[in-house]
Amino acid sequence: MAYQNLITLLPCHSLDDFPFHLEGKSADEILAAYTVLWHPALIAESRTVPTWRRNDSGDDFSWEGALVTLPQICRDDMPGYWLEELRASGARVLDCGELENFDAMLADALEPGEGVQAEIPAELAQDFFALGLCHVLTEVLTVRMRYSSLLDGERFSKLLLSAADAAVAGDVAETREMLGRCFDALAESKDHFYPVDTFLFDLTLVAPTTTAAEIAAALSHQAAINLMITADDLRRVTEEDPALIAIITDAIEAERLCLVGGECDEQAPLGIFSSEQLLMEFNRGLAIYEEILGTRPYIYGRRKFGLHPQLPQVLQKLGYIGALHQSLDGTRCPESYHGAIAWQSIDGTSLTALARLPLSAAEPESVLRLPRELGEAMDHDHVAAIGFAHYPNCMSQWYRQLMHMASFGSVLGNFVRLDECFRDAELMTGPTQFDADDYRTPYLRTSAAEGAAAVTPLVTRHRDQANRRSAAGMNLLAASICGKNVFPESTDTDAVLGDVVRALPGHGSEQQGLLLLNPSSQPRNMVVDVALDRMPVLGDVVQAAAIQDGRRQIVAQVPAMGYGWVVGDGASWQELAGKPIAEEHLLRNEFCEVFFDAESGALKSLYMPSRRGNLLSQRIALRSPKPGSVSTGCYSTMVAENIELQADGPFRGSQVITGRLVNEEGSIVSRFRQRVSIARGVPLLSFDLQLDPVVLPEGNPWHSYYGVRFAWPGDEIFRGVGLVRQRTFRSRIEGPDYLDLCSGNLALSLLPGGIPYHALIEPGQIDTLLVPPGESGREFSWKIGLGLSAPAEASWTAFVDAPCCVANRSPVEPASAWLLHLSDPQVMVTHVEFVAVEEETRVRLRLLETGGRRSRLSLRCFRSFATVRKLDFTHSVIESLPVQPDRVELELAPGELCLLELEFAR
Repeated sequence: MAYQNLITLLPCHSLDDFPFHLEGKSADEILAAYTVLWHPALIAESRTVPTWRRNDSGDDFSWEGALVTLPQICRDDMPGYWLEELRASGARVLDCGELENFDAMLADALEPGEGVQAEIPAELAQDFFALGLCHVLTEVLTVRMRYSSLLDGERFSKLLLSAADAAVAGDVAETREMLGRCFDALAESKDHFYPVDTFLFDLTLVAPTTTAAEIAAALSHQAAINLMITADDLRRVTEEDPALIAIITDAIEAERLCLVGGECDEQAPLGIFSSEQLLMEFNRGLAIYEEILGTRPYIYGRRKFGLHPQLPQVLQKLGYIGALHQSLDGTRCPESYHGAIAWQSIDGTSLTALARLPLSAAEPESVLRLPRELGEAMDHDHVAAIGFAHYPNCMSQWYRQLMHMASFGSVLGNFVRLDECFRDAELMTGPTQFDADDYRTPYLRTSAAEGAAAVTPLVTRHRDQANRRSAAGMNLLAASICGKNVFPESTDTDAVLGDVVRALPGHGSEQQGLLLLNPSSQPRNMVVDVALDRMPVLGDVVQAAAIQDGRRQIVAQVPAMGYGWVVGDGASWQELAGKPIAEEHLLRNEFCEVFFDAESGALKSLYMPSRRGNLLSQRIALRSPKPGSVSTGCYSTMVAENIELQADGPFRGSQVITGRLVNEEGSIVSRFRQRVSIARGVPLLSFDLQLDPVVLPEGNPWHSYYGVRFAWPGDEIFRGVGLVRQRTFRSRIEGPDYLDLCSGNLALSLLPGGIPYHALIEPGQIDTLLVPPGESGREFSWKIGLGLSAPAEASWTAFVDAPCCVANRSPVEPASAWLLHLSDPQVMVTHVEFVAVEEETRVRLRLLETGGRRSRLSLRCFRSFATVRKLDFTHSVIESLPVQPDRVELELAPGELCLLELEFAR
């Protein structure tokens, strides 16, 4: 008996309630049940276009001679007798639940019978299956866009039957011609409600386990591929198979491949980096791409979470044209109403980005849901763009059909490279700036789950960055004073300082002196031990001098980006008069008085002149979850065993507290040793802590940890987001640079020195996490800044010793001077480098506005400027700034990271 109808039963009453929600095998069966009926032999035999009906249809439809495909989900919903009635009425039913896969369904449908039988090449049959998939998706999309079917059914039926007849007759050319017209008819129906092109992009991911052979195979089969690969993975796979280099470069030159990425690896926690650290990470990665391939990515994206409020600025100035504002590791990202956005940085820099999460190409439900995704994109975006992500060769058959469908035309969208999409399509909507609090990093939970240290690596990275910046600044000062270009790569501090001492101007007889350099962009106060025979004269550099127990110290103030020269040409050394800096359970300087509890050893109170009441308390504790409650916790108690006063000279003092932490039962959970230090003239309180845990924290790292709690009489917190000051309202805070704990118009700055994680327990109480689960570090240091005007600058300089050396030479004139000066204390120099151009040496500085407000400032130098250029991070000139002989005026947007190239007059 020849088939008269080809019908799929679907679990919906109309295409308005098409089953987008189905997943896995159910989604696979729905797609298979519909497309299997589009085999040309079945169409030629039945002389009809395959169609669908609802699974509980109770009308008087004649099922005689119908070939019916029945997905398992439909059979589960229908009455038990209905299937028998269906077969009794003359229908042949293919029960998908009894057939393993699509091929088994096809073999059953083509079982020899009385109808037309023909040997159809598998490649040609795939064209018909692609048409069937395109037909159902287009019809569902039409309804999704609030239209009834716009397809010219009569014309489409004639073209389809002609194609089927040609296929049965073996006329391949005619078959493809008719199929092409069928696809054109579907495209015309879609153009009625959405005449703009839609874009599909294939995002092929590379994991650390992906092989070179898998990548090569993917490149050989796909026409438009976007390869997301880090620099380290690129180096790994090209070392595994050097021939892959030519394959990738050929694909790029043939415009079949777009590189996506830019970083060296995906382990770096970009979400909590400073702008300078972001730039350093990308520069490392891009150099590797250039070295291996001779080119680099211009689209940013990565598998693990790596979004940051400052990223658009850094990427745009590095030459990127677009980004993927999404995370493929399941981390929640800020959501946008639009799929394509103008992603805006803190400074206002915009970068086009795709914010819609790509679908999984390995799952059948991604293709089943495509009409819904396209419908949402068409409703909200100027141009619809949908992505599919997968690892090489990990694709469902339906995704392969989707790619095959695209070879006939852009009915549902063209597969494009991302660089092509960003360059040629008008993707942008209005500017979209996400708040820094919207980015919730997964790094702490991930490290704890892996049993890895979450704190120590970030502290090490932070301190290394601070040391590099200090060394670069010192080399700039040295080169400026010496008039040489021999210091950019120098790590020999003593040799550099020796050259500086010899180059400083002066006259008269030799005498011993002390050279202090300040590579910071802000003036710096410091307490220095000296061995001078006589006291220095108090003045611009030396603010105070005294001796105590044979220890001679000075309080020095060194200009920003400058030097100070100290000589002992005053009176004999004298003891310090007045109150000592340290007494029993007390530390003091001109900025504050700090009291310690005799029983616990905790910092009990901190008082400041002209401020009423206690401004800060601090204690150490193990936090454990309270049984039966997730949000509240149990805290251990500090018990001091010894509090030792240490007077480290006339201008330094400290309290060293040793003791134990005990739980509610009185059992010891850890021993501790904390040193709290203070110095005259320095608005910082320094903490050094050693823990010796007996009980290790377990479980959720935000609920179980060893930490230090701070309490202050306020409820406002500002944090450094890439060093830029931003208000935060979150309870889980990432702040490796600084937190401003505000009480009215006073801010106490917590400088954690790279310790990144803090938990706001309640208004006015915050925990800094030191040892979460998996953390191996046991020694920690941090500082409290007292009313700092530039906490971002202090967050780096506070953990770096100022370069100094003792030398014999004639008196320096002037005794102190700045060499480079910024008029705005909220603007800091984050990077210094030298550039040799012909016979000239130019200096490149990166300036960062850290106050979160627009800045108009003067940059002054002791040498006359010839030209000052503003560059992007690829060193292309943005603009030349007007200069006066000793200064240049410039304007920075809030949070702007600016690269200046200085050329000095000869």
